[in-house]
Amino acid sequence: MLNNYFSKGLMSATAETLSQQIAMWDDMTLWKIIWKIKAGKKTGLNRLKTQIDDNTLTLQKNYDLDELKLMLFFRLCKQLKLYLPQKITLKDFDLTAQQIESNTIKILKRTEKDFSDNNTKGMIKYILKKMFDDLSKTFSEQDASKQKELISKIIESITSMPEDQRKILLRELKIDKITDEAIRKALITGAMGTAFVAVVEIAGFSAYIFAAKALAAAAAIVGITLPFAVYMMLTSMIAVFTNPLFWVPAILGGGIWLTRRGNRQIRERMSPMVVTIICVSSTLDIFSDNGIKDFIDKYNTNIDKYEFFSKNNRYEDLNKIMKQYPGINNLIKK
Repeated sequence: MLNNYFSKGLMSATAETLSQQIAMWDDMTLWKIIWKIKAGKKTGLNRLKTQIDDNTLTLQKNYDLDELKLMLFFRLCKQLKLYLPQKITLKDFDLTAQQIESNTIKILKRTEKDFSDNNTKGMIKYILKKMFDDLSKTFSEQDASKQKELISKIIESITSMPEDQRKILLRELKIDKITDEAIRKALITGAMGTAFVAVVEIAGFSAYIFAAKALAAAAAIVGITLPFAVYMMLTSMIAVFTNPLFWVPAILGGGIWLTRRGNRQIRERMSPMVVTIICVSSTLDIFSDNGIKDFIDKYNTNIDKYEFFSKNNRYEDLNKIMKQYPGINNLIKK
C-alpha cells in the first residue's frame, strides 16, 4: 500500500505528464538556456518551449510508462542526494517518496521566503497559487482571440467539476453564474487561484486535479508548456546572464564550476514544481498493484543490468543506462 502523494502520483501519472517533466528537467541546463535566450527573452523562451515539446514527444515514443516513471524518479533522487537500495521493495519506494516530498518542502522554504508550511498539501497549494498568479500576468499579455479561447477552456474546466465544488468556487469568486466577463475579471485580478485554493481547503485534495486541468489548458493556449513558475524563474535569470559579472568567472576559468553550480540551482528551483505536478496526479487514483509491481521490477532489472555491464566492461551500454537513469552509478547502496 502506498502512503504518500508522490508515490501514488508517480504510479498514476500519464506518459505525457512524465515525458514533459523529464524533457524540461534535461533541457533546463545553464548553457542551453543561455544559448536559447541570447537572441532575446521572447524568442529564447519560444525556442526552449519548442525544444521541450519536441523532446517530450521523443520520450513518449521511445520509452514505456514504467521506464518514464523510473527516469523521473532517478533524476529527483540524484538532485536531492537520496541513496537507494540495490533491490527496492514497496516499503523502500514509499519511504523514498516521503523523503522526496520532505526535501522539496525544505527547498521551497529556503528559496521562497513567503512559504512557511511543513507539509505536502501546503507546498501544492502554494505552487498552484503561484502558477495561477503567473497565469494572470500572462493572460493580460495575450490578444483578444487568445484571451477568449483561454476563458472558454477555463469555463470548460469549471463546468466539469462536481457540483458541490463548483458551487464553492462560484461563492469564492463572488459570482452567481459562470460568464466570460466574470472569468476574465477573475483571471486579471488573480482571484481565480485564490478561489481554487479555497475549494481544495473545503472540498478536499481531489479538487486539485481541476485546478491542474485548468492550468494545463491555459498552458496549451498561451504557448507555454513549461510550468508557469519555472517560466517566470527563467525570465528573472536573463538579467543575471546579461550581467558582465556573470561572464567574468566563466572566461577566467570558472566555467566548469559555474556550470555545475548553475545547473544544480536551476534544478533545485524546479524540484518543488515537478514534485507538485506528480503529487497532483495522485488525485487520478488510477494505479494498480500490478502497476506498482511492474515499476519495482523495472527498477530491480535495471540495477541488475548496470551491475552486469559494469562487471563485463560494457562501456557503451553503461553510458546509455547512466544517461537514462542518472545516479544509478553512485546512488545505489552496496
